[in-house]
Amino acid sequence: MSKIKLIGTKDAAQWKEKNEAVFIDVRTTNEVVSLNIPGSEYVPVPLVSEKRLQPLATLDKKMVFYCHSGNRSATVVDQFGAINGGEVYSLDGGIVAWEKNGFNTETISSVISVERQTHITVGFLIVSSLILGVTIDKTFLIATAFFGSGLIFAGLSGSCLMGILLGKMPWNKR
Repeated sequence: MSKIKLIGTKDAAQWKEKNEAVFIDVRTTNEVVSLNIPGSEYVPVPLVSEKRLQPLATLDKKMVFYCHSGNRSATVVDQFGAINGGEVYSLDGGIVAWEKNGFNTETISSVISVERQTHITVGFLIVSSLILGVTIDKTFLIATAFFGSGLIFAGLSGSCLMGILLGKMPWNKR
């Protein structure tokens, strides 16, 4: 394992301004369209590979990976270290820190992320079935257990059927 190199937002912004770095966004598509750093390359974590990053490494620029808070990008930097001898960094604090410090961002779509839509939908279904189970018929409590079990499954497997279904909704189409 390599040592993860972190870069603060101020230094990263200076590199960007001087065109010394290429920024690589490793978040999901829905996160990218809701907020991103202009001019960034998009390579989501599941698609990150040395082969996929090789063309970016040949640009003779530092590579600054970023995600929402810096955890996923740090994992990528730890996994790939120096690609083709290039300098590889993780943006400390991710796009949250970048935006908080007043650096330029852009929004491609105002639709909230599928992850948040899933949280809202499942939360609504759990609360609704709980209220119906307490006030109308205890059979509705089965639905509460069903949706709760779905959350556990999604957390353990990394796959969420509700998220997949919501992602296919017309407002989430690109």
